[in-house]
Amino acid sequence: MAANQNIFIPINMQPWQILHLDDHRIFADGLVNAVRKWFPNAVFKNIQNGDEALTYVKSILVLNKRLDLIVTDINHPGMRGIEFATEVRIIEKAFGRRTPILFITMVDDDYTREKAENIPLVKYVTKTTSPEDVCLAINELV
Repeated sequence: MAANQNIFIPINMQPWQILHLDDHRIFADGLVNAVRKWFPNAVFKNIQNGDEALTYVKSILVLNKRLDLIVTDINHPGMRGIEFATEVRIIEKAFGRRTPILFITMVDDDYTREKAENIPLVKYVTKTTSPEDVCLAINELV
């Protein structure tokens, strides 16, 4: 093994519950495969619409189930990524919880990045980022 190769070892071996919000199926499948290389205990719920994803998050909170990470794009049908993440934070406040959010998007402008990063417990990477760097971002959040 090369000296600079990263090894990801989840501290909590329970399956990680990850919501992935992206309307591009090929990207969603690719992300799942890439992340599972380093985090084999990841369980993904893939949703393509922001409104449906917000309903899912509400149900998770009401039922007091685990949600360890939200991965979202900026642009998708229904509620857009920034609005979705902001609404998640508002709803979570009532439940005393905060789920880490990772934006993975093609949108690479300072204005959008700043808006996203002003939401607490958020990381922002572009879809041109390597799978290893995405996993590093996940490792930092979870």
